[in-house]
Amino acid sequence: MDKKEYHIDTETVTVIKNKKTGYIYKDEEELKVANIDPNDISRDVVVRVTNKGLEMFKKFMADKWNQEVVQNYNLNF
Repeated sequence: MDKKEYHIDTETVTVIKNKKTGYIYKDEEELKVANIDPNDISRDVVVRVTNKGLEMFKKFMADKWNQEVVQNYNLNF
């Protein structure tokens, strides 16, 4: 069976936050200027699937489901 590659389009956003004050920095540069103790900083990464990525994920799941049906019921097309 041939293996297909699926590329799911995503966007990532890193949120840099001061644990003590709750302040959210706009980027690493602002954090460097603030000269904050690294132990007081948390970084969260948010991964969002784009609409284009959702369409590809639907296709992947449909293909996967079809493959399982063919294997489980010994169907040949």
